[in-house]
Amino acid sequence: MSRPVETDIVILGGGCAALQLAMAYSQSKKTLSYRILILEKRKQYSNDRIWSFWLDSTQPFVHQDLLASQYTQWRFSKKPENTIYTDKVRDGKNRADNNQVIHRGGKFRYSSIRAEDFYAKALRLIENDTRIDLRLNHAITGADITQAGEFFLIQLADSVVKARHVIDTRFSPWDYRAYPAKLYQVFYGVEVELPAHITAGLGANENTSWQNTAGLMDQLYYSPESNQEGLHFIYQLPLDQRRCFIEATVFSPQPLPPETLKPQLNAFLKENYNIDIAACSYHEQASLPMGLSQLSRPLQPPRSLQSPQPSQQRFLPDFVKDPRYKNYTAIGAASGALRASSGYSFLRLSRWVQTCITRLEHGNLAFDYTFDSPFSKFLDHVFLEALLADMTAGPDVFLTLAQKMPPDAFARFMNSQASLGDTLQLLSAVSKPFILKGLFSSFSSRPPNSKMMTQCQ
Repeated sequence: MSRPVETDIVILGGGCAALQLAMAYSQSKKTLSYRILILEKRKQYSNDRIWSFWLDSTQPFVHQDLLASQYTQWRFSKKPENTIYTDKVRDGKNRADNNQVIHRGGKFRYSSIRAEDFYAKALRLIENDTRIDLRLNHAITGADITQAGEFFLIQLADSVVKARHVIDTRFSPWDYRAYPAKLYQVFYGVEVELPAHITAGLGANENTSWQNTAGLMDQLYYSPESNQEGLHFIYQLPLDQRRCFIEATVFSPQPLPPETLKPQLNAFLKENYNIDIAACSYHEQASLPMGLSQLSRPLQPPRSLQSPQPSQQRFLPDFVKDPRYKNYTAIGAASGALRASSGYSFLRLSRWVQTCITRLEHGNLAFDYTFDSPFSKFLDHVFLEALLADMTAGPDVFLTLAQKMPPDAFARFMNSQASLGDTLQLLSAVSKPFILKGLFSSFSSRPPNSKMMTQCQ
């Protein structure tokens, strides 16, 4: 047997978390000599997503060079509006009527990064750093990982990797199959080029509200349909004077296949822009968990999955269930990287990365991280329970919350950086009966949704 390839840190999965860490490491102190190996299952990177978040314009941002779009305003609505860009909006104030609210940020800008730019920068920095090795086309299962004393051995097709530390950024199928979420954020989006007469009617130039406004939650409505059940809305990001990213989204109690939203999105495109979805070249889709039921112990499979059938591949090695193995760190959706109540993760992972780099610079190879305080987790839990208990109230809840919360306070809350004052403003913006429903559901025992469990297996 050939001698194992030794490295200090192995990162399983080469997505947003792994590449952010690799980029930060490549730009850190060159005296650091830790060797990092990233194992990614895909064969090549493609322009597969857009990451969005709120940026404080008064603070430096490490990926400023990657920002593709920034919006001074973001919109919520319950129905389409033909003339929503004409009224004057004061900085830091909300413009609202019964069916729509527009936030205009004071310090904050809603910002986006395209995957193609992010991947290109990451690959360039990794290529120029001999301490980091990225290997594509390596899908790792639990059967490939064993323990040898204080080391982990990872079996590849042509070699064995030996490392003291493993950072697992992959998304486990257990998160859907065994640890059902309270809700799922399911979306299907496309990039469109709008007809000239439409953008001309909107006055689409760099100084107009249309191009500076992100449609955060447009056309909110609840559908009781069994294959479409949930709170639906349209997400719109103008990319330039003609191009726009448009996405159909649903907060659903079921992990619906994203493709089920294509007809809804196509109907919206035809009705509003006379565009057929078949003409769109860029497509993006996902189903994200909102509030996993076992966030406190995301790595331990339930008894029903500890002895999988021969046809099932184990995702994690059996020994990871033992809490003594602290050198195996899971960072991802199963470990709280996604904000339970929103699905945002990019800046949360950026904060994790900065913590890791600071530790490495002090000789501390610890990669664990607490994304949310117990109180924040509890608030998200109550909100999701309330929404699940009464989804018909969803459109009014979100519109009222947007109307009553100052834009910057809303941005800080969505960024997981809310102050006590921001949190109190949010609580006062949500109706008391809605909160009570969430509290009651939180302390009531509710069996897992058997239909959901069947769909996920």
